[in-house]
Amino acid sequence: MKKRRLYYGPALIDDFDIGSPLGMGNPMGCVIEWTSSDLRIRARHEEYAEILFGKGIREIVIPYVDMEKVTLSVCSRIWGMNLFTLGRKIYNFDVQILTKQWETMHLEFAACFEFRTILQRMSEQGATVCDALNIYSMFPDKHSFEKGFGDYFETHFAALAEQYGLDDPRVGFTEGRM
Repeated sequence: MKKRRLYYGPALIDDFDIGSPLGMGNPMGCVIEWTSSDLRIRARHEEYAEILFGKGIREIVIPYVDMEKVTLSVCSRIWGMNLFTLGRKIYNFDVQILTKQWETMHLEFAACFEFRTILQRMSEQGATVCDALNIYSMFPDKHSFEKGFGDYFETHFAALAEQYGLDDPRVGFTEGRM
């Protein structure tokens, strides 16, 4: 079995930048790009590609049709670089993808309503999609997502993390029970 890795970074959906998770100053981060037909992961800095992906690999491309199961969850991180934000929790999407070749990919990026479109595309291509925390049922439109996502997880995340084995906060990388 191949080593499982977490790819963490800013995400693009159809060339639209959905924003970066806070703390993206890490040069070892990746760019996670969701296109109309596939997922692409590339190093933010070319000189780190070999460290992130292995010798000779510059980018990972996974067509949606090759995805067996996709699980959407959430993780928290502690963020703070100044007196006003010190210790502030942020809640990122935590996505696990099992490919038909039995490889597991773990991705972390800023939570956004627009990712719902990507989940629909993966489902249409045959992947089983699991919104493990019912995020898009609770926040079915962009307005409710933007108004309620952060507040909901600020209130409920500790209990959800305990129940589902989620990282609270994520410091290193451990695989949850979802």
